[in-house]
Amino acid sequence: MTKNIWVLFSLVTILLSQSTEAQLYEGQNFGRLDKTLTMDQITNKVHAGDILIIGEVHGVPQIQAKQLELLQALKNKGLQLSIGFEFLNHTDQISINDYRKNLISEDDFKKVIRWGSGFDFKNYKDQILFPDGSKQELSVGLNIPNTISKQIAATGYDSLSLDQKILLPLDFTTGNINYKKRFILAAGPHLPSDKIDNYFQAQSAWDESMAYQTVQHVYQNKSQIFVIIVGEFHVQYGGGLPDRLKQRLIQKGLNNNILTLSQIWSEGMTSADIESEIKPSPDYGQRSDFIWVINP
Repeated sequence: MTKNIWVLFSLVTILLSQSTEAQLYEGQNFGRLDKTLTMDQITNKVHAGDILIIGEVHGVPQIQAKQLELLQALKNKGLQLSIGFEFLNHTDQISINDYRKNLISEDDFKKVIRWGSGFDFKNYKDQILFPDGSKQELSVGLNIPNTISKQIAATGYDSLSLDQKILLPLDFTTGNINYKKRFILAAGPHLPSDKIDNYFQAQSAWDESMAYQTVQHVYQNKSQIFVIIVGEFHVQYGGGLPDRLKQRLIQKGLNNNILTLSQIWSEGMTSADIESEIKPSPDYGQRSDFIWVINP
């Protein structure tokens, strides 16, 4: 079975086997749960050269199934797309290409990329195989090896060797102040107080690497859509990956349009909770351009 046929077969299987309900909202929605968007209204706003960042909850099959629906909807409009992944490293790009060409087995590929995230690989296999290689579409590793981010978290960016720093953009910058505030609120209670700055550097290193690698790709593939699949915290309120990506596009003299979509898993949430999540924040603004609430 060829890769493209496998992706199509898997997508059909997912769509037939899951009846997950989901609602799409505009980011400017002020809690109106009755004011939803259609898939066409989303895809009609995506054009060649755009960058679409999808923020997800990791390892939830219903979440990843919805991503495939969106990817297929974009492809059905005749758009070419490549996909960048937070959980694949740019240092493993050759192995990513080999896996997609069926030159190495799935087991060997998982060993090479050190797949040990605790999430089932099958949740992401179809996304990795989705781009059409015959049309120069790629799956792209965006991140740095976690050994580097762990070292930054433990002892700071300055503790990296020159060989390690080379794997990051040389003009590495941490995220903006609002992003740091949100990071401290979310992660601070779980971290040693004297390590918070280091951990935020590590968080920012992921964003910087993903932004840099994305810009390298879109500069060389101007007619494609580039879709990024990443943890939702990196996307929400624009302070993480979208902010770093805008800055790196400017540095490269590019003006690609960036669209963001937050996927929210509504398990255990009340209607009031969902209303609160889709409303723009009084402190940080709208969560993203589009919000996709996915129900168990």
